[in-house]
Amino acid sequence: MNMKEYISSKLNEPVGIVCMRYTYRGIVTEVGDDCVILKNAYCIDQNALATDEKPRREELYPADIVIPTETIAHLSQPTWCFYGYDENGNIVK
Repeated sequence: MNMKEYISSKLNEPVGIVCMRYTYRGIVTEVGDDCVILKNAYCIDQNALATDEKPRREELYPADIVIPTETIAHLSQPTWCFYGYDENGNIVK
């Protein structure tokens, strides 16, 4: 399975994405050949452990965020990536 196929399998689900410089979490809304789009995305200032309920410090982006797949070092679904979202990916905290 390649990166695009894996990210596509997470469509409309929360994910945590570690890039070369920043860490993000958000709802996967679209997957292109060279990018992924997250809605209700946060930039994580201080990571949490994978089993922590929520990130230690984060900032909400005011718009969708486009992340080039070439910058993604790691993509997963740690416990904290689900914090504050309802079943439709809306923010509820």
